[in-house]
Amino acid sequence: MAVKKSERKEKTTRKAGDPASGIEEELESSEENPIAALGRRMNRIQGQVVGIGKMIEDQRTCVDILNQISAVKSALDGVAMAILEKQAYQCFQETVDPDESKRSLQEFIDIVRKYAR
Repeated sequence: MAVKKSERKEKTTRKAGDPASGIEEELESSEENPIAALGRRMNRIQGQVVGIGKMIEDQRTCVDILNQISAVKSALDGVAMAILEKQAYQCFQETVDPDESKRSLQEFIDIVRKYAR
């Protein structure tokens, strides 16, 4: 199925955190497990990456390819932030003991530092 240029342009302008990205709404409104919602999002990202490979093979313009790469990076950032948020809630809601709370906080900080590299 061919995608018209106007439709392609719409898909490449979405940013993580925009309502159009859908990750926040998908996780909040989903009646199923949020992990399944993240899995669906990762499947879409995988499809985008495959599409980028096809764009390279088809010798599409540098601008088109880089726009798609930017969209994938933004989508991955959205997934990562959703996972970090979930981890934060798990770390801090489940702890009652002050020592355990400190360990949970350090674990969360370590995860954020790894992601921020």
